[in-house]
Amino acid sequence: MKKFLATCLVCLIGLHCFPQKMSKLYATYNKQDYAKCIQQCDAALKKKPEMLETYYVKAIAYYMTAKPTQYIKTTGYLKQQLDAIFSCHLSQFPKGCGDAQSIPLYLKLRSIDFGIRS
Repeated sequence: MKKFLATCLVCLIGLHCFPQKMSKLYATYNKQDYAKCIQQCDAALKKKPEMLETYYVKAIAYYMTAKPTQYIKTTGYLKQQLDAIFSCHLSQFPKGCGDAQSIPLYLKLRSIDFGIRS
């Protein structure tokens, strides 16, 4: 009986602490401070890797980060990019497709946009 009561007490304490930690993560997430939310999730998971909901919050926070974490210079590779697009994605860009002509312009504009950001 004592073991049962001790187990119940431990569970109640655990259940009481768990929502408080998750509410902090959700508060940071709701402020749209996704980088800080990811850091808090990492810290929480170091302490308690069994907090499964934390993995969910972290995954969604990663998804919501609209900013790349790293930029890679691809200058000089436009021909290889276009070859990859048109050889690997034929269902989306069949030969003679009018949209296919807008892809090089799109890649050029995006590279300028990302160049300004970095």
